[in-house]
Amino acid sequence: MPQIVLAKDMYVDEGAWFSWDEKIKKIDHVQNYSWLNDGTSTFYDIIVPTIESSKQSYLMKLFQDSDNHMLLTGRTGTGKSVAGKH
Repeated sequence: MPQIVLAKDMYVDEGAWFSWDEKIKKIDHVQNYSWLNDGTSTFYDIIVPTIESSKQSYLMKLFQDSDNHMLLTGRTGTGKSVAGKH
């Protein structure tokens, strides 16, 4: 049975479509877990790389590179400030 792929599960890079899962696997700090064991991060500064956090980072970078503003909303403790720092 063919797998159904939704547009929200993909991103475009230089005219080609890729899955977010592939993007996470290619990030060096995900492969060697430096985000966890570098010894300099506090608990509150750690972002565990997931498909959702990669989507957020990608979109924030697009907005930043195009000089557009972005408003992060959510409840207290959901990581808005940490996401904005990265």
